[in-house]
Amino acid sequence: MSLKEEFNRDTTLILCLVIIAAILRLDFLWASNFRIDADEAIVGLMAKHIFEGGSIPAFYYGQHYMGSLEAIFVAQLFRIFGISAIALKLVPLGFSLLLIPLMYVLGFRLGGKVSARIAALFMTVPPASLVLWSSMARGGFAEVIFIGALATIFSLRWITSERTSLFLTFLIWSLFGFGWWVNNQILYFILPISLLALIKLIRETNGSRSLEIGKAFLVSILGFLIGGAPYWIYNLNNDFVSLNMFKSASGSNVTEHFIGLISTAIPMILGSIRFWSDESIFPGAVTVGYILYLLPLIYVVLRLRSAIGNLVLFKLTRDRGLLLTLGIFVSILFIFAFSEFGYLVKAPRYLLPIYVPLFLLCSVFIGRMYRISPIIATSWLILMILFNITSSYLYGRAIGGEPHIYSGERVSKDHGELITWLTKNNYKKVKTNYWIGYRLAFETNEGVTFIVYQDPRQVRIPEYEIYDDSIDLPYVLVPTQAVRAENALTALGLRYKKINLSNYVVIYGITEPKTKLQKLPPSHFTVKASHHDEVSKSAVDGDIKTRWGSASPQSSGMSFSINFNEPTLLAGFQYDFGEWGHDFPRGLRVEALGPDGQTDGQTGEQTGEQTGKQSKVIFDEKAFDDIFYFLDHPTSIKVYFEPQQVRTFELTLTGHDSVFDWSIAEITFLTNADKSN
Repeated sequence: MSLKEEFNRDTTLILCLVIIAAILRLDFLWASNFRIDADEAIVGLMAKHIFEGGSIPAFYYGQHYMGSLEAIFVAQLFRIFGISAIALKLVPLGFSLLLIPLMYVLGFRLGGKVSARIAALFMTVPPASLVLWSSMARGGFAEVIFIGALATIFSLRWITSERTSLFLTFLIWSLFGFGWWVNNQILYFILPISLLALIKLIRETNGSRSLEIGKAFLVSILGFLIGGAPYWIYNLNNDFVSLNMFKSASGSNVTEHFIGLISTAIPMILGSIRFWSDESIFPGAVTVGYILYLLPLIYVVLRLRSAIGNLVLFKLTRDRGLLLTLGIFVSILFIFAFSEFGYLVKAPRYLLPIYVPLFLLCSVFIGRMYRISPIIATSWLILMILFNITSSYLYGRAIGGEPHIYSGERVSKDHGELITWLTKNNYKKVKTNYWIGYRLAFETNEGVTFIVYQDPRQVRIPEYEIYDDSIDLPYVLVPTQAVRAENALTALGLRYKKINLSNYVVIYGITEPKTKLQKLPPSHFTVKASHHDEVSKSAVDGDIKTRWGSASPQSSGMSFSINFNEPTLLAGFQYDFGEWGHDFPRGLRVEALGPDGQTDGQTGEQTGEQTGKQSKVIFDEKAFDDIFYFLDHPTSIKVYFEPQQVRTFELTLTGHDSVFDWSIAEITFLTNADKSN
């Protein structure tokens, strides 16, 4: 019976599988309250801009790869259902459900009716990783699997047909070109399919009909260019910047990638380990997963051993469809390991297309086994499906945790309290982490945007970074960040307010002291440096484009001293890095010495009158570390403190750097304008 007839007979079965798959994935979505992460929020923001009449971007915001197909589809759903996380999730979910009938077709072409049903079933109830990523709107991961599977269907027909069809050639390569724009992972499918197609052309023409080969090649190129038109148009206008992403790993890294593949990435794909986890779902789960999935692969390899041998001799046998599927599987593993992305073994989203050949090879194995022993075949299938279900539901649904922000603390699951407070207080912009900020922007329909604060520093929407720096911007921080921020603000002598919202600490209302201060002219002091003292005056010459530099790599104990002509009432100072931000001190202690110019040992506390010593540590290395973190690699540090009489001001380096100098572009001192010195 033909594929069309069998497909029509199994329409009800396929429809039931689609419904089951939808229920399984919606169960995960419902349990997570359709929560999205920042990368998904960016797709949502792209779709919002398209929906509102903006231009259609060629690629995912902030990068030159991974096309905007997903955002275009989401924009259309926004027109129908309004802007929401639910509408955003429906697009990858829809593509993942469409994979089920595609897998049926592929399974039928490779192994017949039984294999077709099993392949569709595997895609219906897959391991937890695919269930989770079936609804992740991350720019094209579900879509490229669909495109790759569709291209494989046409490629199987092309490779197994007696005559070469130029129309089919054009169609396949148009899909490849389109997939190339959507997500470069389509390369996993392109390489093995191209290799087998080339061998077929060479063998069938006996090397004498070069015109036929030339036609097929030109049609392939034409289809690839037309299908990937958005990609090529963008790159023609931008010096082919997208090609910069293609970097191979070094030899030692390739070895590490392969080790990571075997120990972590593949077990995650099989469901033995969950994404973002280090532990297997139960003791021995990695071994069980490998047995269930590896034995079918070994069977296929043994069955194809003569075909693989003939392939080396540029010959194709009758099992060319199965050979192609195995080729896609191997291609994915090797490309991943040899690419610079191979380090992502703990979140192997770049391996997701491997489910297509993996499920097909397993379905062929079980289909063949069914002819020998229905009991063994059925038992094997049940075990695999139960293992997949276990990976999704054992000890609770395999819903990934929120992205980490700092010191193990994560993005909050619910921003409602925070959004309510920001709206009530008319805050339109905040400073916060990437993973918090873009989600916050989407959830408020860009009513609240943000400045990227701390790592990761990737700016996806540059317009968000534009703001009036005279306006107080709240900091939205996780608690451990807030501790460092408060330490820094105290050391800087700044006032602030704070409030706990949505498991974050919001620091706002940051103000400088109200006392009127003025800069102290350099004529009131002299400077001395422990290193390269001959240019020390460059740090106090009033020119930000000159500097004092240590002229040697930073080492603990380097110092820079300012000696006042007479005891001077100081209330603050400013340290500018100028153009030498990379020369910032790796650790710094700042101390103000009293009228007698002596230090107070290790305590830094003001002493009693009996000693005559007056010394105060303005901030130590820990406080400086917090200041530098809070100000997020500043170009200038301005510190206020209680006015005090100072004779010597001393900066002492407490860290080291094997390459960079220690530099001061300019240091200025602030005195109380209302009091005499």
